[in-house]
Amino acid sequence: MSTGSGSLMWFRKGLRIHDNPALEHASKASNFLYPVFVIDPHYMKPDPTAPSPGSSRAGLNRIRFLLQSLVDLDLSLKKLGSRLLVLKGDPGEVIVRCLKEWDVKKLCFEYDTEPYYQALDGKIKGFASAVGIEVYSPVSHTLFNPAEIIQKMGEGHL
Repeated sequence: MSTGSGSLMWFRKGLRIHDNPALEHASKASNFLYPVFVIDPHYMKPDPTAPSPGSSRAGLNRIRFLLQSLVDLDLSLKKLGSRLLVLKGDPGEVIVRCLKEWDVKKLCFEYDTEPYYQALDGKIKGFASAVGIEVYSPVSHTLFNPAEIIQKMGEGHL
């Protein structure tokens, strides 16, 4: 385990400081912590052909809720003497760039079951592993790990 080093906490769905195993792990034995959220154009790009205002992947209300949640998270971090770094761009490129530019020895983020994020996570974990950065990605937005349930049930029960 990394000691006396920096950690990057990549917030995604779990936009909270309480009951957040990834954040707890990121803060252990770290001299400093970078709390980061990446606004992904993949989900936020306006789509004039979408059935409602917003993008084809996120409606206006979902985008508004996300922005309000980011403000709330930033206020919670501010009370602890920190701030949320909100960056924009392809998350794979942004996170890798942060890992390259900052003295980060530990990357923590919540496991995501969506195929888009599975592919993204593979890319980021591959880079981190190649440069010796510890990665911690616990399941915490679902009660159980869906992959484990599928494995225990067997493919024929789906």
